[in-house]
Amino acid sequence: MEKDLSKKHIRYGIIAGVIIIAIIISYALLVIYLSYWPFPVHSLNNVGVFGNSFGVISALFTGLAFAGLIFTKTYKNNNKLDRNRTVYKGIY
Repeated sequence: MEKDLSKKHIRYGIIAGVIIIAIIISYALLVIYLSYWPFPVHSLNNVGVFGNSFGVISALFTGLAFAGLIFTKTYKNNNKLDRNRTVYKGIY
């Protein structure tokens, strides 16, 4: 029962994450369309300011990648513990 509940939580978390990422990308495209596109003057200063405006999104994806690493490490440890328990039960 608990595993079914945790699978539901993971599924809802993934769906919520995809929706949040879609909203952020939509917002970024809206900002590009309304503010910066097309660049009135193609200079490195204008392009640099445009690139710096996505620092928050870059930080978000970095945080998501780190969370994915932590989740993967935890998941592998849990599977390893379960496998060791199964082997131990088979021996004794």
